[in-house]
Amino acid sequence: MEWDPFFTTLAGAAATVLALLFVAVQLVADRVEGNQKDRWWAIAFSTFYLFLTVFFISLSQLSPVLKSHGRALTTLVLVIIYIFRITGSSFLIWHSMFRRRGERMWETFWNLAAPLIIYVLLGFDSLRILLGGQGQLDQPTALLIAILFGLALRNSWHLIVEGVFEKKR
Repeated sequence: MEWDPFFTTLAGAAATVLALLFVAVQLVADRVEGNQKDRWWAIAFSTFYLFLTVFFISLSQLSPVLKSHGRALTTLVLVIIYIFRITGSSFLIWHSMFRRRGERMWETFWNLAAPLIIYVLLGFDSLRILLGGQGQLDQPTALLIAILFGLALRNSWHLIVEGVFEKKR
């Protein structure tokens, strides 16, 4: 199966929604109250990196210059960078969860653990290709970054909806 249309569509969708995320953050920023600003900033930052991951991995899969090993290496480097970035941005979510005694455990799973699991799976698949394993990176990568895109959309929705209505409660 030819994966180029899928990766092109996913890269375009990620770029579009990433731009909309900037607008959404601007709309919600003045409505969020003091002690919630850190948590909402962390969710926005984490979501930003999820969309960047989808965008850049999709672009690397479309590169005519990169062959299977080059795509795997690019994916592995991006995964390592984004694991550090998303872990750092999610520290505020973890801090908020412990401060409120587990009230946000499910949110923490969606904002930190789920992307980390996907990143680790992407990294292992990339390593398999780099270490001489057979197969292509296209199909597993397509599935995993589609899941990341779904997580980023979920985070965006919660950022906007909960951010707007949280002050009204």
